[in-house]
Amino acid sequence: MFDIDHFKRINDTYGHHTGDEVLKRVAAGAAAELRSGDTIGRFGGEEFVIVLPDAAADAASKVAERVRHAIGTDNCTPGVTVSIGVAEMAPGESCDALLRRADDALYVAKNEGRNRMRLAA
Repeated sequence: MFDIDHFKRINDTYGHHTGDEVLKRVAAGAAAELRSGDTIGRFGGEEFVIVLPDAAADAASKVAERVRHAIGTDNCTPGVTVSIGVAEMAPGESCDALLRRADDALYVAKNEGRNRMRLAA
């Protein structure tokens, strides 16, 4: 799970049209870093979810870092960064619980300064 850092500031500074363009740019940039069979979707606001079937935490972390790097270095205006929370599904875990753990890891990344990835406990 990831979201765009300081997205409200982008909308407030550049307007909602530019904010919409940033959302499209971020989605495309993230999608370009995914493997065949991976899926990305907008979860709400400026938040996205990437599903990586059959990926262990180490593989998911590598994909997440590629996504974070690609978005943070795309040389577009306004420049944006993302914070990412990664969680590996545990045996018997519900999708809701998995998303909650990924969201918790995302907020750890944001609280530690943004523009970083954190793995869920």
